[in-house]
Amino acid sequence: MSSLSCIRAAIGRNRVRVAAALTLAAAACTQTPEATPDLAPQRAERGADRGSHLGRHFAERFPRRPRVAATAAAILPVVWTTPYGHGLTQAPRVHPERSVEGRELLYWVLGDGPETVLLLGGIHGDERSSAEAAYDLLAVAVADPAALAGITLVLAPEVNPDGNAARSRRNARDVDLNRNFPSRNWRGDSSAHGPGTHPASEPETRFVLALLRMHAPTRVIATHAAAACVNWDGPAEALAERMSRECGLPVEATIGYPTPGSLGSYLGVDLAVPTITFELATKEEVGAALDGVRRALLVGLLPDPENPPPALPFAGLSEPPAR
Repeated sequence: MSSLSCIRAAIGRNRVRVAAALTLAAAACTQTPEATPDLAPQRAERGADRGSHLGRHFAERFPRRPRVAATAAAILPVVWTTPYGHGLTQAPRVHPERSVEGRELLYWVLGDGPETVLLLGGIHGDERSSAEAAYDLLAVAVADPAALAGITLVLAPEVNPDGNAARSRRNARDVDLNRNFPSRNWRGDSSAHGPGTHPASEPETRFVLALLRMHAPTRVIATHAAAACVNWDGPAEALAERMSRECGLPVEATIGYPTPGSLGSYLGVDLAVPTITFELATKEEVGAALDGVRRALLVGLLPDPENPPPALPFAGLSEPPAR
């Protein structure tokens, strides 16, 4: 083959390679929203003026598609990280009152639906899985607002931060918060179950009561461990059944022992608010059961068209005094 033929063959091969590369480049430019000016005619004109075969080829065959300008709103920064490593793009709200040891009492308000659900975790500090499950649901709700299915979710994943820090069931004043609610069956005649000096004596209990008063939820779910069941109080049996089908834990009308001053006694029994005590199977990491727990909690958030929300008395509640 002559030298001239070799040069022509090389040029032909290069044209094929260039065309293939340009095809890949053009395929990557697929976004069509607004609008940088299309400079393809200018490129074609400049290519023609210069007599550039490559310039004409690019401008005529692969005109530039408009690109979307990057905006700060398109990429939300992580502003808060949970103790379990979830990066959240929404910061918590801070309750005015702090825990006994001065820790912040944090909660999130997500969604804007007409029905409000309150979810509480970490009421007992030695039940680590209860806080983990609540934080996991928080991460799902922040990342995917559609998961809230048209409700407003108020979520306090760590009601007892002092107990969580000490891995203690009770708070820093040795009070069991789930025996400190102002229910009709509250008993202060025994320190064995840690009821406190009077109902709502603890800042953490008053924190929950403030959330009830401010947001008037139509149902309440509290995660606990490790009775391994879905316990219900008030008109919540059907809700417990639906949650049970997702996680495999049995439905129980009672935990099996008296719970004076509990959240379920106060809300479910006294005020007839649908209340679920979601008892996980282990106090430590949720582990392999996390998917089922997450599904059950998400089902717990869904509105029930067959049982419309009851009229609730929270608006009339006065703030308990801090004695």
